[in-house]
Amino acid sequence: MKAIGMGHYHMFAIQEDDTAVGWGRNNTGQIDIPGDLGPVQAICGGVYHSLALLPDGTVRAWGRNSEGQCEVPPGLS
Repeated sequence: MKAIGMGHYHMFAIQEDDTAVGWGRNNTGQIDIPGDLGPVQAICGGVYHSLALLPDGTVRAWGRNSEGQCEVPPGLS
């Protein structure tokens, strides 16, 4: 394991191959890691959403988006 991250009721680990795994509460898809996510440098979660930093500097978000928390601003890196 390379790193760990957590949300409110869910956790993540980045494995040696840079893939992420999640566990814990998943009532809004916050641990349903996108299949096309690819390698991850860092990962964390909020209460009902999660975010990953990718090697190219981009940020991906998934889970509940009721307040726009998964709408990553364009050009953010």
